[in-house]
Amino acid sequence: FSVIAVALLDYFFIEPVFSFQIDSDADASILVALVLTSFAISGLVQRIRTLGEAQREQARLLDLTHDAILVRGLDHVISYWNRGAETAYGWTREEAIGKVSHEVLKTVCSEGLSIGRVMDTVLSTGRWEGELDRTRKDGSKIIVASRWSLEKNLKGQPVGVLEISTD
Repeated sequence: FSVIAVALLDYFFIEPVFSFQIDSDADASILVALVLTSFAISGLVQRIRTLGEAQREQARLLDLTHDAILVRGLDHVISYWNRGAETAYGWTREEAIGKVSHEVLKTVCSEGLSIGRVMDTVLSTGRWEGELDRTRKDGSKIIVASRWSLEKNLKGQPVGVLEISTD
């Protein structure tokens, strides 16, 4: 595809137009640069596709567990909600993603701690474990054993929380 694209660029835009003849070294260097750029872009697109497929496969595997798994930012907005969370809490993935987790689930810490204190523990130690009282979509109550782990970016800065909860 890249070679054909460069050949068409040569044919339609490099003097003499409508010819594959290359008259100057400058035109040849431009075509070589276009070929290299085209191959680089094609390689990057393929890499992005491969990474996307790997991410979808990992998400599919997380859907196999019966545990409720959710990922949220430091602002508590849900960015991932697995099938186990759908089963445990009643909200579909589409209904939960983009919402504040503690507002949707009406979370209360069974140990009398506030969610703010739990987050302080997660930020200082990287994790927290305990029981949470939550409300399902249908209004019924559920108590879950929950484990929170801090997610950090490549610079080591906190960016979110992975939560795994079991009824």
